[in-house]
Amino acid sequence: MIELDTAVYGVLTAYAGLTALVSTRVYQTEAPQGAALPFVVFSHQAGGLQNTEPTDRIDHLVYARAFATTQMGAALVDAQIKAALHKTVLTISGWQGFETKRENEIALVERDNAGAQVWQRGAMYRIRAVDV
Repeated sequence: MIELDTAVYGVLTAYAGLTALVSTRVYQTEAPQGAALPFVVFSHQAGGLQNTEPTDRIDHLVYARAFATTQMGAALVDAQIKAALHKTVLTISGWQGFETKRENEIALVERDNAGAQVWQRGAMYRIRAVDV
């Protein structure tokens, strides 16, 4: 849902605490090859129309996570993602947003092509809205 992606991107890139750490490095779905750390990636994981009543309602899960060279660096960026999104009412074109809620926190570590650790910290965010 492009409107939802646009709303999430807008909130993340407008949040001063987050941009102080990652500048403009906020990406949808996947970061570009060789992107400088730290950065943020968000992606749609599940959801859609609820079809439970006459008014259209959506319920989506968006996975927003920080990538950094250290576990603490990823945690600091993730804390700013949480501050930006948790309990925020998104402005989604064509929809009346409800609060966004943080759920299911995730922490991972991987190795990049050079063998260096890349830490991830993030969570699923449940986003609900009703058709206006």
